[in-house]
Amino acid sequence: MHNTEYKRELKKLVVAGLGMSQVMMLSASLYVGEGRDLHYVYWNFIRWINFIITTPVLFFSAWNIFFSAFNGVRSKIFGMDFTVSLSLILAYFASVFNLFNKTGDVYFDSICMFIFFLLIGRFLEMRARHHSNNIVYSLQELTSGTTNLFVNGNVKSILIECVNIDDILLIKSGENVPVDAKIIDGSSQFDESMLTGESIPIYKNKGDYVISGSINLDHPVLIKAVKKAKDSTINIIINLLDEAFVAKPKFVIFSDMVANIFILIVI
Repeated sequence: MHNTEYKRELKKLVVAGLGMSQVMMLSASLYVGEGRDLHYVYWNFIRWINFIITTPVLFFSAWNIFFSAFNGVRSKIFGMDFTVSLSLILAYFASVFNLFNKTGDVYFDSICMFIFFLLIGRFLEMRARHHSNNIVYSLQELTSGTTNLFVNGNVKSILIECVNIDDILLIKSGENVPVDAKIIDGSSQFDESMLTGESIPIYKNKGDYVISGSINLDHPVLIKAVKKAKDSTINIIINLLDEAFVAKPKFVIFSDMVANIFILIVI
């Protein structure tokens, strides 16, 4: 899913970038030529070439902007995409009108440049969103699957969500700690970088607290669960991340409402 969206948006960005570079280069000759009495045939030819290049940039690269603006209007939400779409369409058709009437100025270079820089920002935002989603998926993988329950000297495999408080678990080298727990036998180094960002392993001994999601790097240890999987640190972090992706802060909702009214007044 992420790869498909990445490739699709990258194509739009490439088209916008190539279109902008060509239109800006041709437009430079128009600006220079105006002061040097550029021949009408060349002047008109360059404007037509810019029109041909700008059209796919507008209707292919900026399609998502128009689609988002249309959905916003249907929902009576006039956000930034609405103003951007309106500006691009007005600039484009004003330029086309002047092109066909062989008079006035055209703004094809401004259209392509604006679309390109806007898409760069959205492309980087998409990459950051995908990175955040990948972190959530990685954390979820640490909370799924099975773990080793130690009972009366025997080890049996159980689902992580079935672990109860005071259960004794055997964590072998290379395995994840499934729930928040305390070490009751053995010692080892644990990698907590997935949760804390600390790259240096932390040495834990008998009686020390180990957090869910950390990785045992050295020796097998026995741990006693102090929380269930749903109440453990890693699960709390996943829930907070999910809420952050979905929910909007109150000040953002308020600013969207004010912007909606402001845009209508300006228009």
